Amino acid sequence: MQELKRFLVLSEEEKACHRELYTSEYETHKNRNPSRVPGTCQWFLDHEKYLHWRRSQESSLLWVSADPGCGKSVLASFLVDQFQSSKARTGLPETVCYFFFKDDAVEQKKAIYALSAILHQIYATQPGLLRHALEESQEKGSSKTFTNLDALWRILMRTVRDKN
Repeated sequence: MQELKRFLVLSEEEKACHRELYTSEYETHKNRNPSRVPGTCQWFLDHEKYLHWRRSQESSLLWVSADPGCGKSVLASFLVDQFQSSKARTGLPETVCYFFFKDDAVEQKKAIYALSAILHQIYATQPGLLRHALEESQEKGSSKTFTNLDALWRILMRTVRDKN
């Protein structure tokens, strides 16, 4: 409910800017991954490195790597679902962003779609940060901004460096 209230105070220009960042159906792409087999993935939630990352009070990344076919996407999808359900229960202002790359879909092959999806997710939970995308868009024009990898990267860097 609080997220909805924050969006109600956005200008039409800010809302349009946020909509323009929705260039791929990243939620659907996450759900393309097979569901975990019951009992699997749970070990990860108890792993020392995961727990350390989870307890950290600073913004940080959790990097998971393994060979192809080892279950990274299934694990990542499970973790996203875990965060979303715990966020709904606790109401904590966490922002967890995701994007699933796949070779068989244009929307899932390109960094432009990934950056747009990540920015869209950040701004959905912290709409006050939209000003970084809006400033770039006003300066360059939205058609040039949201299709340009360098522009999207600049926006992301400004956004994550913002003290707010």
